Parts: sequence; structure tokens; C-alpha cells
Amino acid sequence: MNYNDQHNLRQENKRLKLVIYDLQKKHLEEVKRLKREIVQPRLDITKNEQTWHDVMRAVCQVFNMTPDAIQSQNRKQDFVFARHMFCYICRKHLCLSLTDIGRILMRDHSTIINAVSKASDLIEFDRITKERHELTMELLGRYLHEKGNSLYTLVEYGSGST
Repeated sequence: MNYNDQHNLRQENKRLKLVIYDLQKKHLEEVKRLKREIVQPRLDITKNEQTWHDVMRAVCQVFNMTPDAIQSQNRKQDFVFARHMFCYICRKHLCLSLTDIGRILMRDHSTIINAVSKASDLIEFDRITKERHELTMELLGRYLHEKGNSLYTLVEYGSGST
């Protein structure tokens, strides 16, 4: 084995060690995240009787995406608008705490504050966002009505009678 072969072998060995190190680091981070999830779940399921699931369902239907897409780290505009809409409805209409919404979306409460603020401004000043909000509220009203839920303010608000 000549010098170049030995050098290349050492370099490849170093690269493999770095890859293994990166994989171990990612694995440890995932284990830590899962431990935190077990110790401090994203949401107390006894609160609001799973109505945030209905909000997620309505937002997903209006924005034509999956719940995983809304909860993802993707920062494309459509994903962000859907996430903001979800945060806004959960905060303003279901009165969920910022921390609870953050746990649902795996985000910090300050991110939720920003999302609610942006969604509020967009709903007020952007016609398309306002139409999407009204459609989402209408769908949410239907879902809650089907379940026999007593949050009729959502139905009234969504139908535009207020």
C-alpha cells in the first residue's frame, strides 16, 4: 500500500467517524425530545375535549394539507398561513393557552404570539385570508354541530350572522 492509498484510507476513516458522530448526536437529540414529550406532553387531553383536533381538521381541509404538514418545520408560505390560522382560531375561539398551542405544534409560546398577531392582521386586511378564515370557521361550526358540541358561538361567527 503506497502513501496515497494510506492517506485516502485515513481520510475516509475520519469522514466515517464524523458521520457516525452526527448520527449519534441526532439520535440523542431525538431521545431527549421524546423524553420531554413523555414527561411534559404537548397537550393535556382532558382540556377542550379534543376540539383542537376539529380546528386542525378544518384548517387542513381549507388549506388542502395534512396535519403533519402544519406541524412540520416547513416555512413555505402556504404552510405558514395554515399554521397561523390554526394558532389564531385556537387562541381566539377556543381560548387555549399559548403554551398549549405551542405544545401541539412543537413550537415556543413566543412563536404562537407572533402567529396569532400575523393572522389577526391578515384576516383584517387581506381578502383571501379573510375568506379562508370564514370558510374554516364555517367548517369548524359544522364539525362541532355534528359532534353536538355546545360551542355555538363558532357556528354563529362562521356563518357571518354577527
